[in-house]
Amino acid sequence: MTTEIPPLPFTLPFNFAAIVGPELLGGCLSWGLYGIFSTQVYMYLQAFTEDARMIKALVFAVFVAMTVQIIMYTDTLWQVYAAGFGNLAPFDLVGLSWFSVIVIEGIVAFTVQSFYAWRISIISTKKLPSVLIMATALVSIVSAMISAAHSELVESKLNSRSIDLEANLWQACSAVCDVLIAVCMTYYLKRRAPDRSELGASNTVHSVVNKIIRVTIETGSFTAAVNIVTLALNIFSHFSHVTYFQCAVSTLTGIYATTFMVVLNSRIKFSVSSLSTTWKDTESGRLTPLGNIMHRDNSSSVLDNRREGKVNAIMVEGSDSASRSDDMEFSATKEV
Repeated sequence: MTTEIPPLPFTLPFNFAAIVGPELLGGCLSWGLYGIFSTQVYMYLQAFTEDARMIKALVFAVFVAMTVQIIMYTDTLWQVYAAGFGNLAPFDLVGLSWFSVIVIEGIVAFTVQSFYAWRISIISTKKLPSVLIMATALVSIVSAMISAAHSELVESKLNSRSIDLEANLWQACSAVCDVLIAVCMTYYLKRRAPDRSELGASNTVHSVVNKIIRVTIETGSFTAAVNIVTLALNIFSHFSHVTYFQCAVSTLTGIYATTFMVVLNSRIKFSVSSLSTTWKDTESGRLTPLGNIMHRDNSSSVLDNRREGKVNAIMVEGSDSASRSDDMEFSATKEV
């Protein structure tokens, strides 16, 4: 005997999933990025206790901003998919999305881009590249703030098309800024790298430079690609009533924050020690505390090189006021 399912007391539009789905998917991705970012912050605090206070303050500020965003965004998801389940009215309301998504994302992106501009100014010893990057980043954050102000005033997210210009300019300038950062970092790092003939048989410095260049290109290309995809989806939404762009724009804060921590943590070296560990070792306290297994790898430190002055100019930190440039080694234990 089959049970008939009673019809719904309301009628949903044919593209209901395309309307509400992207925001839900963006929330899931944002929580995943927040977990990755939190792990990166923990690793940073364990490995680089002697970093400059400015760098630590910057990491803490980005962490607070992303925490506030994920809390506010989760509240929005609750209002749409729990308290207002089956009703498009809560979804169509802007609510606090103008602040949790646009404002916080604009501030975090501007902060990270400013950090890169500062590093480039030290590496290149020139002001023009940093001025161009900062000018592009400034146009991006101003466009984001204007877009947020307009979003706060509109009554319907689905029917509003007045913020397209500001949103498109915001995403386009962010993409251009990320590309400029990747190009400038690659060019000036290659230019400031010492020649092999000057370093003798040692390849340590060249491996460090290549690693920095690789990480810079990967992170810069990724953030630029996400901004371009967001821009394309935002333009597409102008001709339809779907909101695919919300999935991409809601993850931008997490992407910028995570790539920022990836660059800082790229100085960590991971090694695995073949220590036999059991549950009884943990209970008896015979395992080494986590704080004691983080130590400086002096044998591979690039600061021991004769070309110390030139090497320091190409390190991630850029100067003595930034983070210490010694390679750190993270020794983990595994069961055998």
